[in-house]
Amino acid sequence: MSSEGHDFTRVASARRMAGHTLWNLIGMGIPMLAGAIAFPIMLNERFGLGKERLEVLGLVWMLVGFSSIFDLGLGRALTKIVAEKLSRREMDSLQGLFWTALGMISVLGLITGLIILAVIPLLTRNLGTELDHETRVGFIIVACAMPIVILNVALVGVLQACQRFRMINLIRIPAGSFTFLAPLCVLPFTRNISAVVLVLIFGRLTEMSAYFIGSLRALPVLRQGFKMDRDEAQHLLGFGSWMTVSNIAVSLMTHINRFVIRTLRQIGEGAYYLIPEEIVVRLLMFPRAWIDVLFPAFVTSFHNDTDDPAELFDRGTIILALATFPICLLVAVFAPDVFAVWLPDGEVFAAKSAFVIRALAIGVFVHGLARVSWFFVQAAGRPELSAKLHLVEVPLYLAAAYALIGAHGVDGAALVWSLRCAIDFLLLLLLAVRLLPHAGARFARITAVVVVACVLMALSAWPAGLLARLGACMLSVTVFYVGSWFWALSATEREYVAGQIPSRLRRRAE
Repeated sequence: MSSEGHDFTRVASARRMAGHTLWNLIGMGIPMLAGAIAFPIMLNERFGLGKERLEVLGLVWMLVGFSSIFDLGLGRALTKIVAEKLSRREMDSLQGLFWTALGMISVLGLITGLIILAVIPLLTRNLGTELDHETRVGFIIVACAMPIVILNVALVGVLQACQRFRMINLIRIPAGSFTFLAPLCVLPFTRNISAVVLVLIFGRLTEMSAYFIGSLRALPVLRQGFKMDRDEAQHLLGFGSWMTVSNIAVSLMTHINRFVIRTLRQIGEGAYYLIPEEIVVRLLMFPRAWIDVLFPAFVTSFHNDTDDPAELFDRGTIILALATFPICLLVAVFAPDVFAVWLPDGEVFAAKSAFVIRALAIGVFVHGLARVSWFFVQAAGRPELSAKLHLVEVPLYLAAAYALIGAHGVDGAALVWSLRCAIDFLLLLLLAVRLLPHAGARFARITAVVVVACVLMALSAWPAGLLARLGACMLSVTVFYVGSWFWALSATEREYVAGQIPSRLRRRAE
C-alpha cells in the first residue's frame, strides 16, 4: 500500500483508471489550447517568428520534449520494473533502482547531446547567414540540456508506476503550456531562436525539479540516501536495451519526415507539414492518456492470479477505438476548414495541407491502437519482439519517405507516415495476440473494427460541400457505433461499457 491507499498488487478499478485517464487528458489538453493561441502569432511574418524560424523551432520542440525521440525506452522500462516491484511489495530494492536509473540516464543524456552536436551541420543546411547562426547556437543549447530532458521522462515513469497521475499532470499543465507560450514571452524583445531555446530549457529544468520532488514524496524509501546497485543496472540494461531500440526506431519514423523535408524541399515548405503534424499528431494524447494508465495495469495483471491480461487487452483496445474514432473523424473532415479561418493566409495554407491533415488523422487513429499492442508486448516481458520488428521497418520507411517526399512533397510525407502506421498496427497486433488464447479470432475482430473506421473516415472527408461532409460524419458515427455494439463487442464488453455510463444517464435512457 502507498500513502494514498493504493493496492499495487491488483489492477486499479475501472473508476480509478478512468479518473487517471481524465487527469492525463487535462494535462495534455490544456497545453494544446496554449499552442492553438500561440501558433498564429508565431507564424506571422511581421511580428511573429515567421515560417522559416517556426520550422526550425519545430525541430527544437521535438528534441526538447514534445516527442519521445530521446525517451530511449528507459522511462517505460523504469515504469515496468517499479510497477513489478510494487506489485510484489519489494520496497527495499526501489532505492537502488531509482538512483542507479537516474545515473545511467544522465550519462545517456550526455551521449545524446554529443550526437546532436555532430548533426548540427545537417540541420542548418540552406539557411541564411543570420538564421544559420541563431539555429546553431540554439541546437548547442539543446545538446547541453539533453540530460534534463531525458531525466524528465524517467521521473514521470516512476510516478506513473506509483499511479500519481494527478501529481504528474499538475506539473505537466504549466510546463507544457510554457513550451508554447515561452516564444511569445521572448518575441517583444527578440526573434532570435537561440533566446527562445534558452527560455524553453529553463522551463524544462523547473519541470524536472518538480518531478524529482514528487518522486521522493511518492516513494519515501528513496529519501534514505543515494545508492547505486550493479544488479539493478544489469536489470535495466537487459530489459531497457530492447525498449531503447524500439523507442528510438518508432520515434525516428514518427518524426524523421521533418528532417527529410528540410533536406529535400525548399525552406518554408515544411511549414505546410509541420503545423498539421504538430496539431494532428497531438491527437495521440487521447490514446496516450489511456495507455499510460493501462501499461502499469498490464504489468500487474501478469504478476497476480486475480486479473486476466487477455480481458484487459481486449477491453483496452476496443474502448480506445470507440473513444478516439469520432475525434479523429472530426479532425479528418473539418480541420482544413478550421485552418482556413485560424491561420494567416489560411485558405492557401488549408489548400496545401488538406491531404496532409486527413492522412495524418487516419494514421493517428491507427497508431494509437498500435501502441496498445506495443506496450502490451513490453509489459509481458517480451520487448525484443517489437524491437526487432521496428528495426526491420526503419530502413524500409526511410527509403519510402525519401522517395515519396522527393516526388510529392508534404503530401508524400503524410502518406508514407500513415501507411507505416497501418503496417505497424497489423504486425504489432499479431505479436500481441500470439501471447494470448484465441489469437486468430482476436486479430480478426480488432482488425475489422480498425479497417471499417478508416474507410468511414476517408469516405466522410471525400465530399466537397461542408453540409455533405457533416451528413457523412453523422452517418459514419452511427454505422461505426451500431456495428461495433452488435458485431465487435462481446457480451462481457457490452456489459462493461454500459457500466461506465453514469447511473443518471442510464436511468434517462431507460
